[in-house]
Amino acid sequence: MKPLALYGGSPRAEQELLSPAGGSDVAPAGTETVPEFGRETHREAPPWRRGLPSDLPDRLVTLDRVGETLASAHRARHDVVLLLIGIDDYAAGSGRLRRSDADALGLQLEDRLLGAAVGAGSVARVSAHSYAVMVAGIAASSAARRCANRVLNVLSRPFYLGNAAVHVSAAIGASTFPRDATRPDELLRRAEQALSAARRAGPNAFRSVQTRTRSGTDAQTLLRAGLRAAIARNELELHYQAKFDLADGRITGAEALLRWRHPELGLVEPARFIPLAEADGCIVPIGEWVLRAACEQVRRWRDRGLEMQVGVNVSARQFREPDLAQRILDILHAHRVDPSWIELELTESAVMDDTDGVVAALERLKASGVRLAIDDFGTGYASLSYLTRLPVHVVKIDQSFVRGLANRSDNGAIVLAIVRLARNLGMDVIAEGVETGRDLAALRAWGCDRAQGYFFGKPVRAEEFTTRFGI
Repeated sequence: MKPLALYGGSPRAEQELLSPAGGSDVAPAGTETVPEFGRETHREAPPWRRGLPSDLPDRLVTLDRVGETLASAHRARHDVVLLLIGIDDYAAGSGRLRRSDADALGLQLEDRLLGAAVGAGSVARVSAHSYAVMVAGIAASSAARRCANRVLNVLSRPFYLGNAAVHVSAAIGASTFPRDATRPDELLRRAEQALSAARRAGPNAFRSVQTRTRSGTDAQTLLRAGLRAAIARNELELHYQAKFDLADGRITGAEALLRWRHPELGLVEPARFIPLAEADGCIVPIGEWVLRAACEQVRRWRDRGLEMQVGVNVSARQFREPDLAQRILDILHAHRVDPSWIELELTESAVMDDTDGVVAALERLKASGVRLAIDDFGTGYASLSYLTRLPVHVVKIDQSFVRGLANRSDNGAIVLAIVRLARNLGMDVIAEGVETGRDLAALRAWGCDRAQGYFFGKPVRAEEFTTRFGI
């Protein structure tokens, strides 16, 4: 079977994609990047502005761009989260700032906001002291919450104007399309309501819209009520995201990602219903359904001669089941799936809950031939040295460190440290959330083994996956 090339293109085209100098996202010398929702453009920067953040669009332009983003998200059946960041009035030690100092502080503040939003969304000014960030995608809610945490963190550090330290506090309100509103002005109004609630809660607070459905039933209650019936009603489905070998551009496998097509709420992302499923215990049957469905798909691919390896997420709650390892092996056997065809992905929190019990289960699975991966590494509780205790084959670097990697030296240092440690321990490394050719080139240069992300394509159903990659 011939290897599947990156994008199915020529070796020359592939080399251009992986080359930092050849990427289309590299700004020409003497230009500045103008942030826009969903894309970046470049324009000539006046000398005094080079190296400083660009002028951000105002409320009317922001609403136009929100409308464009909502239209694209509607076509792609994605959610969009609008983060509205409210900044308190600037104050310095002995009183209010001079106009020139306030302008300089505003530029520093915008620079930090732009940095915090790299890889998540784009920043726009709504008013003199409020900014908007739009985050779109299947996992928009979780990505937006991570972005909000980064914003609050970077703004909590003092700003310096000469020798004077200036402190700024902020609050963030969030609204979600289409759950909270479907029009740009209404989405912004709902975010403003959430921002007001956040400000009432105190400095550096985050609040989202408390949405109710048309019948008056709380959306969370609606999700809880339908969770246990979702399997019987055939509402769950798997989408697949390709994993690529960075050495030769081959597809080496795919990650199976759970989606819930709710009859009233539409396509629901895992961040909204998985915590509910974990809380009431129904994550166990849902997790088994995911494994069975993934086994059926990998069996179909293998029968067609495609040597695919499929990654399946296992929750912390599932790992508390005493017979988890045996149940997994029984499912593999029932579907005639070789254990090496499956790569189980578990989070750091899962291995920290019951270290001895989890390690014992992992050792049994590994001895049976199942591939094991630590997912979202770097965001949980495990230290780098903790990896030495875990019998895993793969470390997956969390997307928050990968997005904007080529422009973030701090993230680069973290990624390089993880790659080197994993190499020394004989483990493979997969980078999640790759979105640009420059980031891909950096990962390849640093010895990362595999990658996945929107640079290669969004997660799709198995039928579209096979069509897209010519399987």
